[in-house]
Amino acid sequence: MEMDESENQRKTSLLSEHKNSEQHTRRNSGRKISYTEGLSATETKMQMVKRWFCDFDNIFVLLTVAAVVLGMTIGLAVKIYANPSRRTIYLVSFPGELLMNMFKMLIIPLIVSSLVAGLANLDPKSSGKIGSYALIYYVVTTLLATVLGIALVLSIHPGNPNIRKNLGEGTTEERRPETLDSVMDLL
Repeated sequence: MEMDESENQRKTSLLSEHKNSEQHTRRNSGRKISYTEGLSATETKMQMVKRWFCDFDNIFVLLTVAAVVLGMTIGLAVKIYANPSRRTIYLVSFPGELLMNMFKMLIIPLIVSSLVAGLANLDPKSSGKIGSYALIYYVVTTLLATVLGIALVLSIHPGNPNIRKNLGEGTTEERRPETLDSVMDLL
């Protein structure tokens, strides 16, 4: 019996030593080193910033910021110096519209699936509370959206025939749909 206890203690101590050395190796050889960990007293903040920019884990953040700045610069330059035609604006803005429509299509299923997965991982007692809070939140926001919709309909009067009469007084020219419009509508 004593032999078994001492053997178990030895195995436990070896296992804990192995785990500690493994964690130490993971921390020091992996990419999870903090940026202030290796700093000497003389290392400046500029060197710390340089170190952050050189880290490969931050490349996505850097590329995103660079793309935003580049897009804003190109957009401002085109707006100021060029006079693009309507067709050019339509063609340039089309990929952005596609991207936004894809985002809109993904948002609701993603939120619902993450809520369902989160509730499935909880114990029944806490998921009952969270489920009731979610149901109350859903009902309240639906009521607020309904009230807001009714208020906007009463204030704007969409479909009012008097407003349509005033709009019909101007001249409009009939335009045949172009092939480009038909192709873009398919996408």
